[in-house]
Amino acid sequence: MKRPILRALGAALGYFAIFLGTQIVISALLSTVLSAFIGFEIGLEMSMGGAGVEEMLDPEQIAALVEERLLSQITALTPVLLLISQLITLPLLALPSLLRREPILPRLSLRPARGGVIAGAMGLGVCFNLLVQLVFSLLPASWLQSYADSSAMLSEAHPVLLLLTSVLLAPIVEEILFRALIQGSLSRAMPAAAAIAITSVLFGAAHGDFIWFLYAAALGVMLSLLMHRTGSLFPSLAMHFGFNLCGFVLPYLLAPMSDLWAYLMLGVFGVGGSALLVVLLWHLTRKREKGESLDAL
Repeated sequence: MKRPILRALGAALGYFAIFLGTQIVISALLSTVLSAFIGFEIGLEMSMGGAGVEEMLDPEQIAALVEERLLSQITALTPVLLLISQLITLPLLALPSLLRREPILPRLSLRPARGGVIAGAMGLGVCFNLLVQLVFSLLPASWLQSYADSSAMLSEAHPVLLLLTSVLLAPIVEEILFRALIQGSLSRAMPAAAAIAITSVLFGAAHGDFIWFLYAAALGVMLSLLMHRTGSLFPSLAMHFGFNLCGFVLPYLLAPMSDLWAYLMLGVFGVGGSALLVVLLWHLTRKREKGESLDAL
């Protein structure tokens, strides 16, 4: 009894390690290359008497300058780093199945789902994002400083690159990883509630910042419930897509609005979205108890 659970936990942590390890290795390689380039650049400036650099002969000052320029470069390249990590992670996630000579597609839960279910899931993603933004607007600014700093690394990217990485690729990679592979592995060895809880915690932890962890874990619970109730990856993928798409579009919608109208929109649709979520989850549970498929919705 314990052996299947340990095996499932090992598989889940293995997939999670592939995801994080890819990001760490790529970040380390990029940092090494940039550090060497910046060091060469500073040395060249010093030899040519560059403005303000020729006097910085102290190694600690030079190291501080390298660190400052490195941070600036990495911030600018964060979306590109994310794109590279996503493109490399996808084939790496298939590696365990290939090594075991097992087909990967059956593990992805690509069972068809009705259009109405997918549309409803996408709507839930949009509404939950609005609810999150409403909660954020009510929190003290000091609580959100680290979150704002992390978000700034992505918000300064070109909109097309941000759309590709955050709205399109991120939901695909993360839903395959967390819902299809991690939750799928855990669900075969333990109760659904435990599998959903572990998957959601890992999903939150993958987002780093504590504020991101909180709302990502909550989002993860809803995505995992959709996956569990439907048996298909497509509804959770649609909800994740809707959530990220709303985050991409919302700043453009709120920019011309007054604070009153912004709060009104977030309140009405955010709270309405949470109510819709409760009703939908209750409906899914009732259908499950009756032995009916969600495809009947």
